[in-house]
Amino acid sequence: MRAAAEREREFRTLAWFTDHADRERAWEWAAEDAAAPHRVNWTANRRLAAETDAWPAEAVRDGCRRVTAPMAVVHGTGDPRPITAAAALADALPHGRLHALRDAGHHPWRERPTELRAVLRAALAANGHER
Repeated sequence: MRAAAEREREFRTLAWFTDHADRERAWEWAAEDAAAPHRVNWTANRRLAAETDAWPAEAVRDGCRRVTAPMAVVHGTGDPRPITAAAALADALPHGRLHALRDAGHHPWRERPTELRAVLRAALAANGHER
């Protein structure tokens, strides 16, 4: 059982280190995340993906149009996932704004915490939640 856990940890580290734009720390952060004691639930992942893939695009856009609060959509420019999905979400929201954080990957709270904090504080202030 221990060997299986070690193999899963190695697999997760390999799969996740590309999520980080900071190549100096990418392996360290991926290994840290991979050390979580919980196994990846592949069945749940497949089912969630199948469910969301089945949602009609127009129904998703209709749902977005009903969101009236200002919304911050954050995407790191170094994220291996394309920014197009985040941009489409921001465009679909009546008061959505895309924030592309330079030199951040999929985990901007690690790579650009100061910039992310500024975006989130601005979003809260826009919603009347000064801090």
